Order: sequence, then C-alpha cells, then structure tokens
Amino acid sequence: MVKRDTTKAIVMELPVHPADQTLSTTAGTTQQIQIPAHGLAQLPFWHQFHVRMAALYGVVLFFILTLMGATFYYIGVQHQVEALQSRLRTAATTLSHEIRPEAVLALNVADDRQTPEYRELTDLFRRVAGDEPQFVSIYVLRPTERSNILFFAADFVIPGRTTAATVGEEYDARQAVRLKEGFLRPTVESEFTTDRWGTVLSGYAPIRTADGKVVALVGIDVAEDDVARMKSDVRKVTFGIFGFAALCLSIVAWFVGGNIRRPLGQITDATTEIAAGKLETRVHIRRVDEFGILGRHLDEMAAGLGEREIIRSTFGRFVSEDVARLVLSTHDGTDLGGEERIVTVLFTDLANYSTISEKLSPADVMRLLNTYFGLMVEILERHHGCVIDFAGDGILCVFGAPNAAPNHAEQAVQAAVEMQAELAAANRVWERAETKLWHGQGAARLQMRIGIHTGAVIAGNIGARSRLKYAVIGDSVNVASRVEQLNKELETETLLTEETLIRLSVLLRSRTAPRGEHNIKGRVKTVVVHSI
Repeated sequence: MVKRDTTKAIVMELPVHPADQTLSTTAGTTQQIQIPAHGLAQLPFWHQFHVRMAALYGVVLFFILTLMGATFYYIGVQHQVEALQSRLRTAATTLSHEIRPEAVLALNVADDRQTPEYRELTDLFRRVAGDEPQFVSIYVLRPTERSNILFFAADFVIPGRTTAATVGEEYDARQAVRLKEGFLRPTVESEFTTDRWGTVLSGYAPIRTADGKVVALVGIDVAEDDVARMKSDVRKVTFGIFGFAALCLSIVAWFVGGNIRRPLGQITDATTEIAAGKLETRVHIRRVDEFGILGRHLDEMAAGLGEREIIRSTFGRFVSEDVARLVLSTHDGTDLGGEERIVTVLFTDLANYSTISEKLSPADVMRLLNTYFGLMVEILERHHGCVIDFAGDGILCVFGAPNAAPNHAEQAVQAAVEMQAELAAANRVWERAETKLWHGQGAARLQMRIGIHTGAVIAGNIGARSRLKYAVIGDSVNVASRVEQLNKELETETLLTEETLIRLSVLLRSRTAPRGEHNIKGRVKTVVVHSI
C-alpha cells in the first residue's frame, strides 16, 4: 500500500546517478565503492566467487565424505559382526537339537575319545565346520558339582588353528560372561573372550533331554583373526568408495566451477556497464536455472532503471498506484484527456469536522486525518478502489477506473461496509487509550458519511502539461457527493443510489433498506437511495 498525506505529495527515493559511486553511511560519511574496470577478470584469483565456492564446497564435501566413510566403516563392521553373531546363535541352536543327550552323557573321561558317541559328535561338528569356514572350534561342556567349573565332553578344532581339549578337561566358566546363560537359552558373547585356546567370539545353546532337562551346552568359537580380516575387507571397500567418490566430486567441481564462472562473468560485466551509466546493457542469459532467473531480473532491472526518470517526473502528480502503473505503461504519461467509462463513485466525509477542527490544534487535526485516512485508504485499495483525491476530511474514490472491473459496484459497497466497521472499531480503541488521543481533547467519536453512485464519467488526465492530475469528471461524481450529504438529512451513515443497487449481488442487496426518492442540490432529476 502507498501511504499518502493530506497534501497528496508522494516522496520517492530516486536512484543515485551512475557516475556517483559513493554511498552515504548512517554516520554521515561516505564509503567509496571500487568497481573493477573489466569485471570478473580483474579480480584476484582467490577473490573470485566461483573459486571460493569451489574451495568451500570442497572442504565441506571432504568432511562429509570422511564422515560418511567413517560411518560406513562403522556400520559395515557392526553389520558384519552382528551377522556373524546371528550365524553363531543359529548354528549353536541347530546343533543343540541335532546332538543326542545320551551321547553327551556317555562322555566323561579322556579314554571316551575312542567311543562311537565321541566319533558321532566330531563327525557332526566336522560337517558344520565345513559349511562355515570361520568356525574354528565346536565343543560340548557339561556342568560339575563345583560352581563355575565345567568339563569338556567333546571338542572339535580346525587343524592348525588351535589345540583341542580332552574329554573331562575342566573349564573355568568365569572367563566367558554369557556362558552360563547358554545353559538357559541360545546366546552369543558381545565381546571377545580370551583363554588358553586364544581370543574368540563364542555362541552357545543348551542341550536338553526329551523331558526338557539341560545336561550340557554346545559352544562355537570364531577366532579374532577372522574378524580382523573381515574388518580389513570392509576398510578396503570403504577406502575404495571414498576414493571413487572423491574423484567424481573433483570432476563435478571442475565442471560446476566453469558452469558458474561463465554466467557469473556475464552478470558481473553487465552490472559494471550498468553502474557506468549504460542502462541499455542486457545480459540475455538463456538458462532455466538460478542464473537464468538472475539474468532476466537484471535485464528487467536495467529496463526499470530507465523508467525511473519517467517516475521522477510523473509519479508525484498521481495519488493511486493504479494510475501510476497506467501512466508508466504508456509512451507518454502526460497526455491530457480521458475516456468515458461506467464506474462506481464513492465519496466520504466526516460528520462535525468543522467542530472537531475548531477544538483541536492544527497538528492534532493533521494527526487525526492521517490516522483516519490510513485506515480508510487501506480498505479502499484492498477492494481495488482508486483514490482520486482528499478534499479536507473527504475522500473521493472510484471503482472501475483506471482499471476496468466488472463488479465495481459490489467492490464499492463492500468497501463502504468494511470502512464503517473499521471506524467503529477504531473509535472503541481510541476511547480506551490512556492518552484518549483527540477524543480526550474535546473531539467526539468520529462519524463518517458515505455516498455511492454508479454512472458514466470521463476518466483521465486534467490540468496542464506542467502540472496535471488523474480525475473523474461528470454528473456521477456530483451525485455521489450529494448522496453523501443526504445522510445528514436521513440520519444514516451510508447511502447508495438505485443505479448502484441493481448491480449488487442478492446477498449484499438483502442488507439494504429503501430510503425513498429525493431531490438533491444542483440536479433536476431525483434520486432513489437505499441505506446499508
């Protein structure tokens, strides 16, 4: 929204002339802007944007790749270890169901290694180890009468990897954290354990009789060396992926750097030319990315800068944004004359304004009007009204010009209803304010009268070549003004004529009430009015 004061003057910030390359600072000093004479090529290598961006992205991507590599390695190792633990648990569980408890109970001393039961177990273990090369030892442990002391009923090892325990040889269960849990359910050690047979990761499962009694447990070991080789394999894959990704990123960075440098150089050179006053300069970047958008906006900006001189000489003569856009869209915005249109004219006035002005100081009157106009104009513009003039405390607004609007009558009446509601709400706020504003200084509640009429006008520029204004001329403007004044006689706030009423929607028309036919000053024909 464009803010307006009662003098209808519009103050604009005009661009500094291109030849003047200094900017005023808040402290009142100036800062010299150094613009390279030949654009991007004149900048030191490290000061060039694409170089800094490539370096920044390179550092960030290297950090991200390193972090991703470490994460990949950690997750990969964890996954491999968890998969190994799962295989240990599954194999131990399967073996516990295949082992006959009777065969285990028959093995108690070293000489039992020659029995068929021992060969039965070792043959079973050999078959399982053949399917899982990482299993270095499979054994069966039985409890003793002493706490934490177990003894081997069978032990199968991969030749050359470790030595086998003899039948009846004791084992201290305190060396393995979860071994005792293996008598209750299938379980796997979370950490490597070390004993005289080496450092291993173990899985266990209970061996039960037909009636569910646990008589032993079967254990399976994986050597730490095998896990270390597995980690080494994961590390090699990680470094391979890291190296390939770094190579790809280097190639992409080189390509992207060149792809940035070219349009950036074009834009930099163009802005240098524009800063030197060559406002006809255009970039013409035919791309669909951000540089394309930036280039098009730069071209539009250059064209806009050329229009600023037109704005400097013409914009201050107009009040409405719609009028300003209309003027700037024509080759000569200062042509006198206009065109006939059917529009809706809205005229407002404050009741007892003369009394209010008498009781308040000029400064307070100015403050009152600026506050009042600020509220009302915002509503009018929201409903696409074009504010033509401020006449003292009055507002002249037209709907349907300069921009055509098929529902201009509806827009005007809706704006009037909202204006009255806004003023009523503002009065309540002003009365509650501690300072009481002008209400506390002797002024009564603000009351607004509105007159609305629809009819033909001539809309266009009026005045002289040196000073002109956009205006609407015709009997319809006079009728709206007289209808506004008729509110005083009928003790109403908002009146609209029959010509406006017939153009309203059914819903809005239902909110009106007939107020009869009246003669108005300066006009032979009578008007039929309705309140809302």
